[in-house]
Amino acid sequence: MWWAKKSAADLREFDWKNTREIVLTINPSLFKDGKEAYDYVMEHKLIPGFIRNLQRGLHVKVGKDWVWKYKPVEITRYKTFLEWHKSGFPHWHVMVETAKYGRFSQIGGDMIRHYWPVAKWVHESFFESRKHWNEQVGYFEKNGYFHKNKKHQTRLPKWALEIPGLKIRRSSHSMRPEREDQGSCKKDSDGREGWFIDPLTGKMLAPETVTYHKRLDACGKGTLLKLYMRDKEVEGLFRIPYRQVRKDYPGEYKAGIGYVFRVSAQEADKLLSKMLLGVERRYLKTRWLKERKIIKHWCPVCGDWTYQKIREVRDESDLYTCLRCKNVYEY
Repeated sequence: MWWAKKSAADLREFDWKNTREIVLTINPSLFKDGKEAYDYVMEHKLIPGFIRNLQRGLHVKVGKDWVWKYKPVEITRYKTFLEWHKSGFPHWHVMVETAKYGRFSQIGGDMIRHYWPVAKWVHESFFESRKHWNEQVGYFEKNGYFHKNKKHQTRLPKWALEIPGLKIRRSSHSMRPEREDQGSCKKDSDGREGWFIDPLTGKMLAPETVTYHKRLDACGKGTLLKLYMRDKEVEGLFRIPYRQVRKDYPGEYKAGIGYVFRVSAQEADKLLSKMLLGVERRYLKTRWLKERKIIKHWCPVCGDWTYQKIREVRDESDLYTCLRCKNVYEY
């Protein structure tokens, strides 16, 4: 789960000594079902409102004096995670890093309940040591949820699977509020952002017509591939399961690139026959190869081996530019 690894990387930037974990639940008696509860939280923006209210605190008048009923919490960063109960009701884990250390960072159950009035119960805890923090973050990175033996908390409830166009965000981050939705929507070559490609037919489906059930059912049935040939590059969706690609074409996974493998001309033609939707780019390197000095290196972006040496520097390293993607690297 790449999103869990990315979220875990965000959490590792937190100072565990100043971090509190808050669990916010929903009282089922206040709502008809989990869908109504989730819609209410989203429409009324209860999560960002909860964070703002913690930062604002509560000033009340006692007699002639104004006093703090709840002192403002100086939040330096936070991250929220959505999980599900078996009943289909949502709950959230909120990691809050404050400017204060240890017990001085405690927020308090009264303040949390005051600013989360829809709760059945709330819970606040701290991390006893760096080991405790690393174990918690590591478990989440591996499994995608926090509490052991509760895998159901990562599964979408039944009501969420059949609603066309529904988008559910698993996490939000004070450091990266502009993060894109983590569904399987993609931007196609025609610029239709968010459209879904059916891996069996190659049809483009508008996002408001696609359910999570269809997205999950499509997982693994098609593979996005880039094929680099003598005079062209082909990128597109192929009607071949990803596991079948790994089985039929031995290769290796490269960080930042993906699964890389080599194929013969016959194998490339066989793959092209299974392409559902794609784009072809042609390029000519003959003249460049004759006129300029070529040094071979591996490009971590496009996978090309051919580099053009653009200038030498005085130390032992050289600068090269990839002829295909034009990225510049130092070796």
